[in-house]
This record gives sequence, C-alpha cells and structure tokens, in this order.
Amino acid sequence: MKTFYKLIIIGLLLLVATHKGHTQNSATHKAYKTNWRLVFYDEFDSLGLNPQKWSNSYPWGRWVGGQQYYTNGQNLYFDGSHFNIKVDDDTLTGFVMNWDSLGNYTPYYKHFDYTSGMIYSNRDFKYGYFETKVKVPKGKSFNSAFWLYGLNNCEIDVFEILGSTTNNALMTLHWKTPDSITNSKQSVYSKYSVDTNYSDKYYTFGVKWKKNELKWYVDTNEVIEDFYTRLVRSRHIPDVKMNLIYTLAVGPMDGSPDSTTIFPSYFNIDYVRAYSDDTVPPPLITGQIPVSMSFNSTLAIIPSMLKVADFYHVYPAGFKVIVLPGNNYSLNGNVITPLYNYEDTLYVQVKVNDGIDNSPVFNLLVRVPDATSIKENIKTNGLNIYPNPVKDFLEIKFISKDESIVFIDIFDAKGLKYLHKKTNLQQKIDVSSLQQGIYYISISTDKQKRTLKFVKE
Repeated sequence: MKTFYKLIIIGLLLLVATHKGHTQNSATHKAYKTNWRLVFYDEFDSLGLNPQKWSNSYPWGRWVGGQQYYTNGQNLYFDGSHFNIKVDDDTLTGFVMNWDSLGNYTPYYKHFDYTSGMIYSNRDFKYGYFETKVKVPKGKSFNSAFWLYGLNNCEIDVFEILGSTTNNALMTLHWKTPDSITNSKQSVYSKYSVDTNYSDKYYTFGVKWKKNELKWYVDTNEVIEDFYTRLVRSRHIPDVKMNLIYTLAVGPMDGSPDSTTIFPSYFNIDYVRAYSDDTVPPPLITGQIPVSMSFNSTLAIIPSMLKVADFYHVYPAGFKVIVLPGNNYSLNGNVITPLYNYEDTLYVQVKVNDGIDNSPVFNLLVRVPDATSIKENIKTNGLNIYPNPVKDFLEIKFISKDESIVFIDIFDAKGLKYLHKKTNLQQKIDVSSLQQGIYYISISTDKQKRTLKFVKE
C-alpha cells in the first residue's frame, strides 16, 4: 500500500512539473512552434510519396490485423497539396506473416475483401512534439489513425477515429508488461469530442512526449484527463525510439462494414511535423548566391538567397530570414531600398531563425549597378542606342546599312524578360511602361548578337 501512495505522490508532482524552454524570436513561419525545433516534416505537396521519408508498409509486412490488406502504394493518392489514403472493397489474396510466442513467423497467403493504404516513417524519434492535420472518412468499420510505435510494444495513439462515431477522437497509450495496479497493457481511452464531426473538415492533432510527460492536443486544445488515467500513464511513458505511422483500417474496433459504409472512402492528410526541444547549435549561414538589384528599385530578401544549415537539416525546413536595418538602405519587412540612389555593394545584415535560435549576423552582399557609367550614348560595333537615359522611346541605329534586326529582347537586372519582338526593321522601341531602373537590350541581327545597357528614367 505504501508503494501505491508513493505512486500517487509522483503523479501529483508530474502535474505541476514545468519545463523552461528557449524563447522564439520573430518566428511567424506556419511550421514554427514556440520552444520547439522542427526536425522532420512533410507538407505532402508533391505528386508522390517521398521514399526517403516513408515506406508504404510495416517493416514486418502488410497486415497485422483487421479486414484490410495494405497494398504496395496502389491506395495512396497525392493531389499536390494533400496525401490521401483510399479504402476500397477490392478483393485480393495477399502475402502475410503470423508470429508465435517466441517471435518466429510463418508466411502464408490470406484472402482479403478490402484494400487500404498506410505509411511508416523511415526515421524514428525519441521524445518531441508531433502534429498532423487531417480529415477522416465516415463509415462503419473504418479506423483512421496516426500513431507512434517502437520496441517493447510501445505505442502512442495520437488519435484513432472510428467511422461510425466521427465526432469522437480516442487517445491511448500501450505497453508490453501488464501494469501491477490495473493488470492492463494499455491506458483507458481519453476521448475528445466535437460538436460537428472530424469527417466534416480538417482538424489538427498533436501529442507532446517527454521523459516524464505525455499530453494530447486537438486544435491546440489540451485533452484533459482524469487523475487516475494520468497516474497510470505516468508509469509507462515510452523511453524507446518510435516511428510515425498513418493507417486506415477496416475493423475490428468498429465492427464490420454494413450497407451504410461507402466504398471507396478517403483519409485526407494535409501535413505532418515533428519537433524536438534538444539544445543544438543555432543555424549556420554558409554562403549565398550572387545577388544584384536594379538602380533606383527595391529588393525583397528571400530565403533562397542564402545557404543555411543546422544540426538536423538543410534550409528551408522551418527557417525564417530576418533582415536587420542598415546605414545605406531603408527596410520594410524584408524589403530593402537603397538610400540616396546608392550605387555600389550594399552590405545587408541578415540572420535566420529556426523556431528557437537566431544565427550569427551575416552580411548579404547586394550589388547595385553604377548607373553613371552608362548615362552616355553607347556605341558598339556600329550600333547606337539613344537617348540614354530614356523616358519613352529608345532608338536603335546602325552605321552599317547591310545589317537587319531579327529579334529584340529587353531584360531587367535580375534577368526578367519584358519584351521579345521579331522585326527586320530599324526602329524605335516603346519603353514608357517600364519602371525606373537599369535594363539590358539584346539585339540579334542577321549577322551577330549584341547586348547593351540603358537606364529608364
């Protein structure tokens, strides 16, 4: 009995335990989460499963229970913004395995009346915050789930939603050895209900898993559990590495399909993100791509201008670029404007934030071309463009009479094309619609190609 009271005291201490984390600075990226570092994610915005991140079966096979067989990708669909698992009433004979009490298995073939899909992360995790945004199918016998699984039958169900009661989400913890108090291998279900249904729209589910803490969340709302459930769970918090799993099963928790069950049905997944609160070095800026801007214009400093890495991954997984004020440019958000028609190399101070830490300050070099050197007429191999600077019409003139223009192209300093014109005439070019700045005109004739600079006033 003394042991039991000790456990109650431990449980009460766990209730008031707190963790002091880092402070998030200037983090507005949709994947940022205060006091957590993004270490794994999939936005499912491609047209196929990323094989570096996922497998479409368990490591031990394609069936461990239920009436469905998990196919080799045939039931996985990607639309460019979501990942969808299809459950259908297709019949097939699939290769499965049975384990005995010693862990040996016997392979054999089994008939299935239903097919479905699942994914299993190639990476495993120990502790962290895990979040997903999903919409589940409605229909008797369906069981949509997002869960973590590891050694010793450790299992954290972030949620299970049964198709006949899609207004309820179940959260459960499983372990291997029966509890000495309850004689069970799992905690009682924690249930989070909504007034509508989880099949009507997307909901966000999360679980916080630390060494001495396990909490569930729905749309950032903590799932409140009674004292007894918390006490039992605190004795079995997993301390092993675990993989992320999505499954859409048919039975047995919700019985067998009936006449109201619609096939095919879909489990829709928007994203998954995994976070860690480990203390690791801040992100490191290792280089930059060449950057330039037009004379008398603005430039938005974007992530792709930098090469950034941290302990876990390479940019852009969760990083935000932060531009600092400087002496020779004004700043509006991350957009810079050179002051006083500045013409030289701007040293723009930037740092990055990965959700917790800011990097050291880095000077991004931005070249602003010298407009004064091209304010006179340019003559190249018998070719003349004028006036320069120009306001409305740029004239092209050849000294040679036996050369004709075939193509004319106009670009800005960033390489964006504004004009492509086919002609065999010597002529004026209307540039009145161009904004002020430096441009390049590429003139292809029947003999050669020349590229010249001009200034638009």
